Amino acid sequence: MSLKLRPELILAFIVACLLLIRVSGEPQQVEIILKPTDYGYITHVEYVPKPRYTHKSLVASEVARELLLKNMYGEPLPEQLLSFIIKCGRNGYFTATPDGAEPDWESTFYATWLFTEIGLEPKVDPIILYSVVNSSLEFRDTYYAFRALSLLGYNVTKDMLDDFDLGYAASFIRGSVKPSIESTVLWLLVFPEDEAKVKWLSDMGVNLTEYGGWISIEYLMVRRPVYVNATVYPRVVVDRAPEPLHVEAVRWPRERLNYTFRYVLERDRLVSYIRADGRILKFMHRVARRDYAVLKAKMRIKTDHRRAHPVLEHNLIQLQYGRGASSLRILPNTCRSRGGGYNAQGGRHNISRDVV
Repeated sequence: MSLKLRPELILAFIVACLLLIRVSGEPQQVEIILKPTDYGYITHVEYVPKPRYTHKSLVASEVARELLLKNMYGEPLPEQLLSFIIKCGRNGYFTATPDGAEPDWESTFYATWLFTEIGLEPKVDPIILYSVVNSSLEFRDTYYAFRALSLLGYNVTKDMLDDFDLGYAASFIRGSVKPSIESTVLWLLVFPEDEAKVKWLSDMGVNLTEYGGWISIEYLMVRRPVYVNATVYPRVVVDRAPEPLHVEAVRWPRERLNYTFRYVLERDRLVSYIRADGRILKFMHRVARRDYAVLKAKMRIKTDHRRAHPVLEHNLIQLQYGRGASSLRILPNTCRSRGGGYNAQGGRHNISRDVV
């Protein structure tokens, strides 16, 4: 490793010499011993999102979305809104409004999801849902019936949606070859591993995590990603082994997770890892040598009657490394005092090792 002395250390050394010389007026030799120490923190910060949602209109699907998110956060559910959804229940499905008669499959799915989360029986008819999956012309109706069946534990498979699957995207109409961004976004909420559709959306400038509105919230609710905040010490290692000072691992929205920590030597770098349920954080440390350095200087103040300030002359500044490694001689230079400070002029430094 190369040796580098920080400018503030050199400045502190010079100031200490000048103070000592001012007091005595005689040539003085000063020694400063520089030793490497553990220092520095490595911090990784991740923001755990907490989006909010308020129903856009008074229909069962919108109200159920708002209540689902509140329930995720452990917040109380307004009784009036719960009552509204209950009144939308019919014989095997839900309608959009309490006075409606026609089934609304989007409302059926979100009401079913909410009821299963809070321990209520949704009382939907799987026979009707299977009929919708097999015969509905529009992808949205098929999709929500499909998800409701899956949520209730019934047997559904990906090939039940083949009539909408274009390979690279999903269509809006059964049997159509016209791709639909909205249908493809919904598809990926159920089958996020479909890389071809992810790529197509990306080519269209669409990112699920940045889609906005309810879709981005539901993406969090379905995927429930893990967020990790951590601080590891030290960044520069001399004697103390790396250790985590603070780690907080959370599965969205608020489930605390256990974590593991370890450090290994990889080639010439010391690396530590934090793992939490599939998330892996990597921290790069720097290993410093235990060598010490002794900085010596012999100086005196010479009065120059032609000038209005004293002139500092040093005969020798010598840097010696511990363990007899090497030494350094710095050429004489002049320091002039102005207004209580010192400006160093001249001199050459050639330091070849790294001291932390």
